[in-house]
Amino acid sequence: MTTMLNPAENAYRRPAARLEDGRLEVRASALGRCRRALWYTATSHPISNPPAPESLTVLEAGNALEPVVVRAMQRAGWTLQPVDRDAPASISVEAGPSLTVTGHPDAIGSLPPQGRTGVAVERLLFGSHETTEDGDDVVIEIKTRGPEAFKRWRTLGAERSHPDAVAQAACYTLGLFAEFRNAVIATLDTGARQWDYELLPAAR
Repeated sequence: MTTMLNPAENAYRRPAARLEDGRLEVRASALGRCRRALWYTATSHPISNPPAPESLTVLEAGNALEPVVVRAMQRAGWTLQPVDRDAPASISVEAGPSLTVTGHPDAIGSLPPQGRTGVAVERLLFGSHETTEDGDDVVIEIKTRGPEAFKRWRTLGAERSHPDAVAQAACYTLGLFAEFRNAVIATLDTGARQWDYELLPAAR
């Protein structure tokens, strides 16, 4: 989801929200943020509490690790089309009369054969065996989490632990496929360097 700019510069050049000709555009990755903060960003108010250098380091590390997750998934048998990080494809969803959601999906692809049986996702779906149809492309949203956030996600599922990531993936499915489809959130534990994934059924 980055260009040739470094991630910190890129984050500032692609604001979380912007207002143009009376139309509000919000980035899919910012859907869970404070609405007031998004409005201030869109109307170009000065930032009163800019992110600390440590926060920018975390952001850069997360962006740098996304290709690592893609390669790990490919080794595990996933068929992936990762985003072109120098020229990422954009999606745009009309979310309301004057509201557009935009963004860049991390990847699309299909689960490995063993994942399509439902066994690999049983834990995270709390016993559900819902899967994609064989060969269907799904949006794959990649996240990096610290050990505690990773454990919380594995325990609760993304809808309860990180609902903003679910909203982001849902918007990407609409933008890419013009319909809701199952989506996948793949997450890397930055402490243990382990990754796992969760299949989000379209019905949810």
